[in-house]
Amino acid sequence: MIITKEKKNAYLAKVYNEMERRGFTTEEIPVVISMTGFLSALEEYPEEQFHYDVSDAVDEILVTTAKKAAENYLKKPTTSQMFESFYGKSFEEITQEDIGPAFISKQNDFFDDAAKENSAESIICDVAKREDHAELINGKLVVSDKTSVSHHDAVFEIASALKDFVAANSCTGEVFTQNIALYCNELCDGENLFLPDVMFVNDENSIQDDGVHGVPVFVVEVTSEISKKYDFAWKMVTYAEIGVKEYWIVDPPRKEVTRYLLKNEYVPEIFTYPNVKVLALDIFPSLELDLSRVFKWMEC
Repeated sequence: MIITKEKKNAYLAKVYNEMERRGFTTEEIPVVISMTGFLSALEEYPEEQFHYDVSDAVDEILVTTAKKAAENYLKKPTTSQMFESFYGKSFEEITQEDIGPAFISKQNDFFDDAAKENSAESIICDVAKREDHAELINGKLVVSDKTSVSHHDAVFEIASALKDFVAANSCTGEVFTQNIALYCNELCDGENLFLPDVMFVNDENSIQDDGVHGVPVFVVEVTSEISKKYDFAWKMVTYAEIGVKEYWIVDPPRKEVTRYLLKNEYVPEIFTYPNVKVLALDIFPSLELDLSRVFKWMEC
């Protein structure tokens, strides 16, 4: 059966509306979609595909975007490889004579963008200085309301178990909860400063008094109806892009944990309590979290 252009456009409009509902702007939506090949796939959709839930299509778009971000991260060259590619010799063989002219020419590009970068840094600083729970998510200021008891309990149980494990096993690193800034803007493109509910950072050199300036190994966001559009969208994509090895989205009302692993290109895995009663961290396989405690308030 031939699918009319009108039907395709109507379906695409629904996709745009769903992405707007999840927090994407009209400028961002076509950029994200263009990364996935969705428009090409739409041309080949069979009739029954147009009856599928639009939210499933958007989920697929976001998963594909996250996978590409993870793939790009895993393919990043090291500093030595970049120097070797640019200069045609190993990092150890490069002399001041090699660096001089090239460095000067590179500075021109830097100063061309200086005004934009300084403006973005100023915004980040302003958000970081706020005393409320304020984040910058893809350039948008997001201020969260007070948390629920179920949110508090989930954060407390996960963070406590993680802190006890780190201490008992003399692991290198620190566990942080709520209101400790993660400066994602320093790790990838975009104006992003997040306040993860829980994060484990094993690079102690990246920890400063104002927050974390390196990549956490493990991040947890306890989601809500208001924050879902960020946790499952821009935050998920950003965490993949900067190289967070393990990202959990904990949903107390649904008693669900959605897990994303960098090694699996951020393909989501969903664990629902009580079908799954215990869930181990991929970064620490011997650390098993009792989901009945994580979701204990929802049991009342």
